[in-house]
Amino acid sequence: MFVLIFAGGVLLAHYYLWRRLVRGTTGPGRLRVSLTLALVLLLAVLMGTFIGSRLGLESWIAWAGYVWLAVMFYLVIILAVLEIPRAVVGGGAAQEGFGTSARCGA
Repeated sequence: MFVLIFAGGVLLAHYYLWRRLVRGTTGPGRLRVSLTLALVLLLAVLMGTFIGSRLGLESWIAWAGYVWLAVMFYLVIILAVLEIPRAVVGGGAAQEGFGTSARCGA
Protein backbone atom coordinates (compact mmCIF):
# COMPACT_ATOMS: atom_id res chain seq x y z
CA MET A 1 0.00 0.00 0.00
CA PHE A 2 2.83 2.38 0.84
CA VAL A 3 4.42 1.77 -2.55
CA LEU A 4 1.21 2.77 -4.35
CA ILE A 5 0.84 5.96 -2.32
CA PHE A 6 4.50 6.81 -2.84
CA ALA A 7 4.29 6.10 -6.58
CA GLY A 8 1.22 8.33 -6.86
CA GLY A 9 2.99 11.15 -5.06
CA VAL A 10 6.07 10.79 -7.25
CA LEU A 11 3.91 10.81 -10.40
CA LEU A 12 2.12 13.96 -9.25
CA ALA A 13 5.43 15.62 -8.40
CA HIS A 14 6.83 14.82 -11.84
CA TYR A 15 3.69 16.13 -13.53
CA TYR A 16 3.95 19.35 -11.52
CA LEU A 17 7.62 19.72 -12.45
CA TRP A 18 6.80 19.08 -16.10
CA ARG A 19 4.05 21.72 -16.08
CA ARG A 20 6.22 24.37 -14.42
CA LEU A 21 9.68 23.63 -15.84
CA VAL A 22 8.99 22.21 -19.31
CA ARG A 23 5.54 23.20 -20.51
CA GLY A 24 5.63 26.64 -18.91
CA THR A 25 9.03 27.62 -20.29
CA THR A 26 9.31 26.03 -23.73
CA GLY A 27 7.27 26.12 -26.89
CA PRO A 28 6.28 23.09 -28.90
CA GLY A 29 9.25 21.50 -30.59
CA ARG A 30 12.34 19.40 -30.12
CA LEU A 31 13.44 21.02 -26.87
CA ARG A 32 10.12 20.31 -25.17
CA VAL A 33 10.13 16.72 -26.38
CA SER A 34 13.72 16.22 -25.22
CA LEU A 35 13.04 17.68 -21.78
CA THR A 36 9.87 15.61 -21.45
CA LEU A 37 11.76 12.44 -22.32
CA ALA A 38 14.49 13.34 -19.82
CA LEU A 39 11.89 13.80 -17.08
CA VAL A 40 10.25 10.47 -17.97
CA LEU A 41 13.66 8.78 -17.89
CA LEU A 42 14.36 10.25 -14.45
CA LEU A 43 10.97 8.97 -13.27
CA ALA A 44 11.83 5.50 -14.59
CA VAL A 45 15.22 5.60 -12.84
CA LEU A 46 13.56 6.59 -9.57
CA MET A 47 10.92 3.87 -9.81
CA GLY A 48 13.57 1.32 -10.79
CA THR A 49 15.60 2.30 -7.76
CA PHE A 50 12.71 1.74 -5.37
CA ILE A 51 11.47 -1.44 -7.01
CA GLY A 52 15.01 -2.83 -7.09
CA SER A 53 15.63 -2.04 -3.44
CA ARG A 54 12.32 -3.64 -2.42
CA LEU A 55 13.25 -6.82 -4.28
CA GLY A 56 16.69 -6.90 -2.71
CA LEU A 57 18.51 -6.07 -5.92
CA GLU A 58 21.31 -3.58 -5.52
CA SER A 59 21.92 -1.70 -8.67
CA TRP A 60 24.46 0.73 -10.10
CA ILE A 61 21.51 2.95 -10.97
CA ALA A 62 20.48 3.42 -7.33
CA TRP A 63 22.73 6.43 -6.73
CA ALA A 64 21.11 8.29 -9.64
CA GLY A 65 17.64 7.49 -8.34
CA TYR A 66 18.36 8.74 -4.84
CA VAL A 67 20.08 11.89 -6.09
CA TRP A 68 17.13 12.62 -8.38
CA LEU A 69 14.74 12.02 -5.45
CA ALA A 70 16.54 14.71 -3.43
CA VAL A 71 16.70 17.17 -6.34
CA MET A 72 13.05 16.54 -7.18
CA PHE A 73 12.02 17.11 -3.55
CA TYR A 74 13.87 20.43 -3.38
CA LEU A 75 12.51 21.57 -6.75
CA VAL A 76 8.93 20.81 -5.73
CA ILE A 77 9.36 22.64 -2.40
CA ILE A 78 10.95 25.70 -4.03
CA LEU A 79 8.37 25.89 -6.82
CA ALA A 80 5.49 25.37 -4.38
CA VAL A 81 6.72 28.24 -2.21
CA LEU A 82 7.09 30.43 -5.30
CA GLU A 83 3.48 29.69 -6.30
CA ILE A 84 2.27 32.15 -3.66
CA PRO A 85 3.83 35.31 -5.14
CA ARG A 86 3.19 33.98 -8.64
CA ALA A 87 -0.51 33.65 -7.86
CA VAL A 88 -0.65 37.12 -6.31
CA VAL A 89 1.37 38.99 -8.95
CA GLY A 90 1.10 36.83 -12.05
CA GLY A 91 -2.51 35.80 -11.63
CA GLY A 92 -3.85 39.33 -11.61
CA ALA A 93 -1.65 40.43 -14.50
CA ALA A 94 -2.69 37.48 -16.65
CA GLN A 95 -6.37 38.13 -16.06
CA GLU A 96 -6.03 41.79 -17.04
CA GLY A 97 -4.16 40.96 -20.23
CA PHE A 98 -0.96 42.61 -19.06
CA GLY A 99 1.65 42.78 -21.79
CA THR A 100 -0.68 42.00 -24.67
CA SER A 101 -0.89 44.16 -27.77
CA ALA A 102 -4.50 45.13 -27.00
CA ARG A 103 -3.39 46.80 -23.78
CA CYS A 104 -0.21 48.43 -25.11
CA GLY A 105 -1.75 51.01 -27.34
CA ALA A 106 -3.65 50.84 -30.60
